[in-house]
Amino acid sequence: MPALQVLDRRGSPAGRWPARAAILDIPGVDAFSLVTSATPFEPSAQAEALVRKQRDLILRTYGREGRQLLRDGSDYVRGINDWFRAHGGFPDGKEFT
Repeated sequence: MPALQVLDRRGSPAGRWPARAAILDIPGVDAFSLVTSATPFEPSAQAEALVRKQRDLILRTYGREGRQLLRDGSDYVRGINDWFRAHGGFPDGKEFT
């Protein structure tokens, strides 16, 4: 299953950041539409700071389960990056984070 998801992203490098848009809850922006329309979106430094705060909140609120959730996400992203390394590189030259 993850290979199918990776192939979807390979066809649309613009799909890299919509999860950030979902976390930010930007008024008038539907994160799913960013993927389906291939609308470019690159988060600002302030946006990344908010994502870090949300990660810290998950850790404080859920403790061990929160750490496992974040570890699972990191493992998933590591798998995506490994796949791209093994298949000729990243669509836009950047690893997924």
